[in-house]
Amino acid sequence: MYCQVGEKDTLISQVNNELASKEEESRNLFGTLKFKQREVRRQEQIQLLKEQIARGSMALKEQEERIVTMQEEIKRLKQTV
Repeated sequence: MYCQVGEKDTLISQVNNELASKEEESRNLFGTLKFKQREVRRQEQIQLLKEQIARGSMALKEQEERIVTMQEEIKRLKQTV
């Protein structure tokens, strides 16, 4: 009977060790997941900023072209006056 109790204690100890190991593994995986989620969010924000910059650059270019066209029109109108 003592032998069976000892074996059960050993088995319980092994199971507890495995559970502790799996718990540690789960914590590590959760930490890695949180880190990667933050990194994905950062990358998404960077992409959004790049898109905003591209749109702003396009708008600026359009405004510059419009200014040039208006300046040419002003110059032409001055010559006709």
